[in-house]
Amino acid sequence: AGSCNDLVKCAPHMGCCNCCLLTSLSCCLCCLAPGMIRNKNPELKGLDHYSEQYKKALGSNQYFHGDKPGIIDVSICGVLAPFAHAGNSATMTKFLGSSGTLFEWYNRMKPNLLSIF
Repeated sequence: AGSCNDLVKCAPHMGCCNCCLLTSLSCCLCCLAPGMIRNKNPELKGLDHYSEQYKKALGSNQYFHGDKPGIIDVSICGVLAPFAHAGNSATMTKFLGSSGTLFEWYNRMKPNLLSIF
């Protein structure tokens, strides 16, 4: 979540206390936290790296679990849900792309998910 706009847009969907905290700290989180996290955890990579790792893990499968959605598929969608609900998320677009295996996987998953917002 390296985008202030994305954090502010998804904050209202995180619950009252979380909403206030996330909204008020979004600029600090986006500007200061990435550098602090990288300094303390130099092994962490950028979103592009992890997006590629997920693409490799998905391979030619329909879902991470195989032919049907499984717990990993649902977990990843749960992490993406607030950003998806906020709409026009640069973070989601960067992670999923606008086409390709992750984008197609997410579009297959959407009808399987309950509305949580």
